[in-house]
Amino acid sequence: MTWYADMLPHTITYQIPSGVSNYGDVTHSAQATASALVEEYVETIRLPSGDELQTTHRVATTVELPVESLLWLPGDNTSSADDSKKVRQSKRAEDFDGVGLTEVLL
Repeated sequence: MTWYADMLPHTITYQIPSGVSNYGDVTHSAQATASALVEEYVETIRLPSGDELQTTHRVATTVELPVESLLWLPGDNTSSADDSKKVRQSKRAEDFDGVGLTEVLL
């Protein structure tokens, strides 16, 4: 258990990208859960393509969540992919033990 585990009071459900279908769509792993800190957070980010996206939430968790991961926030219907939010930006920081936090913007 890390020193910051008590600061992650929420539980999120997530699916990470696992490949690409025959139609070119991203496929995802099975659902899993993790502790997290979820905050409403509105920011406009610029993608490498030059497009701009409006974010709605910032999530900090110990799980590595790459871009294109699907996330269900506390209270969301996890049986519907339509209720998930897509990770738009992901940053990882690790401590000296190699344990770290991932901050994602949705």
